[in-house]
Amino acid sequence: MNPPRQPPVLLLDANRERRRRYAAALRANGFEVSAVDHIAEIERWPVGTIVIVDAARFTPWWGAVGAAHVVVLSDSLIAARQSCNGVPSTWILRRSGPEAVISVLQAL
Repeated sequence: MNPPRQPPVLLLDANRERRRRYAAALRANGFEVSAVDHIAEIERWPVGTIVIVDAARFTPWWGAVGAAHVVVLSDSLIAARQSCNGVPSTWILRRSGPEAVISVLQAL
């Protein structure tokens, strides 16, 4: 029996090493991942996709272009209290690592 298919993920992170680590962990857990370091590298709008971004790149725009959910990596959860303008999002501490992101994604 095959594991359930995971939703596609767009990982947007300018840190090459972190982007590589997160993408490898996500793929090892069955996620289809597009990993880019700049928004200009996105090949198509993330309609129905889960987007993973750092807090500096979180914007209500992600909801407007169709992201199913946004996972925000932050150095502090204080920023999570900002208005998300109806964008479904989960904020987690960046230092928690890829395992925390995978846990969030599997719970969605």
